[in-house]
Amino acid sequence: MSPCLPLTFRRGCLAVAALGLSLWACAPRAARVQESATYVEDRVPVVDVLIVAPHPDDEAIMAAGVIAREAASGRRVAVLVVTNGDLSCERDGWRREDETVAAMAHLGVREQDIFFLGYPDGHLGELGEVPLPPLERRDGTGQCDVGNTTYAHRGHRKIDVHSWLTGQPARYLSESLTFDLASLLDRLRPHDVYVSHPIDEHPDHAFTYAYVRRALERSSLPAPRLHRALVHIGGCWPTAAGEPPCAEVRFAPSEDAPALPASLAAYAPLELLPVPASMLSSSRTANPKFQAIAEYASQTGSLFPNLSYLFSFVRAREPFFPEALERDVEGRLRRARTPLLGAVSSALEWQTSGRTSWREMVQKSPIRCIVRRAEEDSSFEVLRGARGEYVLRSTLGALILERWNERSEVRVLRRWVVPASSHKTAHTLEIDADVRPDDGGVSELTLRRDGEFFGLAVDPHPLFMGTSIAVSNAPPDQVNCQPY
Repeated sequence: MSPCLPLTFRRGCLAVAALGLSLWACAPRAARVQESATYVEDRVPVVDVLIVAPHPDDEAIMAAGVIAREAASGRRVAVLVVTNGDLSCERDGWRREDETVAAMAHLGVREQDIFFLGYPDGHLGELGEVPLPPLERRDGTGQCDVGNTTYAHRGHRKIDVHSWLTGQPARYLSESLTFDLASLLDRLRPHDVYVSHPIDEHPDHAFTYAYVRRALERSSLPAPRLHRALVHIGGCWPTAAGEPPCAEVRFAPSEDAPALPASLAAYAPLELLPVPASMLSSSRTANPKFQAIAEYASQTGSLFPNLSYLFSFVRAREPFFPEALERDVEGRLRRARTPLLGAVSSALEWQTSGRTSWREMVQKSPIRCIVRRAEEDSSFEVLRGARGEYVLRSTLGALILERWNERSEVRVLRRWVVPASSHKTAHTLEIDADVRPDDGGVSELTLRRDGEFFGLAVDPHPLFMGTSIAVSNAPPDQVNCQPY
């Protein structure tokens, strides 16, 4: 969970006494940093489950039930935190690392199995080929300072991952983040990866998924099963269904999360994983997910008797959107053709939308369109047009995938900002359109830039079922669209 979204529950640093934090967590910064140098471990064992969190606290709110259940069953669980949640000096990245270690202890994860990458909160989408300028953040003594390299003082080796791997911190570069993730994936070799969903409205959450996909393609790891979780998706979710103004947050550990907001109401998660019995407890002091979230005092504010928004994620089942991947002949990952129908009944149980036409859908071959043009990208977006067509709009021109039925609405499905290149001005954009009747009937549009996974848009109300393609505003000799 990041502070860069304007939610009222995200407040500045509050008194640690409100949570009864340990005396160690309140120790002077200098002493804690000095102590971190004494930690040594010889090797990194293979893990079964990897949780990838964009910010400290996302691992708990997305998957505390998964973490506790897998750890209790004897499977090895590792947690990877991409940023320190340090957007400006109002957010203390050093403190938030402390909070993550304390929170994971409630769920059975040891500190040596937590990895802090230390990249900048609120800026993952801006990482490119040129290092970001120094950004405001707190230093190890708690003073407001600036910096543009990774850091950590807790977790595995009590140092940031890049420093552990290379002997020095990473500059804020796209390549550095991809390298760190790919290196960890090769070492940890997880079978299951839980990560934020690429359609999450928070840019850091969407780009965390994108970087995981890029790193998986670079690593030697056989494609693991991905489980995608939503955190920021608009409306009142997960406190309640509907749009603002939202009702007061209730602590409802025995209930499922409500349906997604109206714009995504047809997009039901295909995995509803039950939490351990202890997480069904209505006692705040006995519920381990509540207690894990409560460790994030910098985010929740004063806990008792009021409840923070974060506690609305304490539910009877944790919803995920699973994704099976396979490598194509080029070694790139794409969605596997293996049906996910075994999970459909769970999705329909979670949400009854009256939309069962997915049973009648016939999946066609996915379509790949490649557009080449010698211009520098500044941004691009995927829209659904007035006739129900998909439009990729960028400085490379508009790419239209025609669909059969007409619609009156025009809606942006996803918008990305592309960081400027330091040297390259000729780029290749690719868009893959794939209708998934086995995955709730959504249409997924995968975008790549120069062959590298860049982002994904989801249309939960797809009409495109054929292979008809039209292109506008791009020279014909620079466009190639075909089934694959």
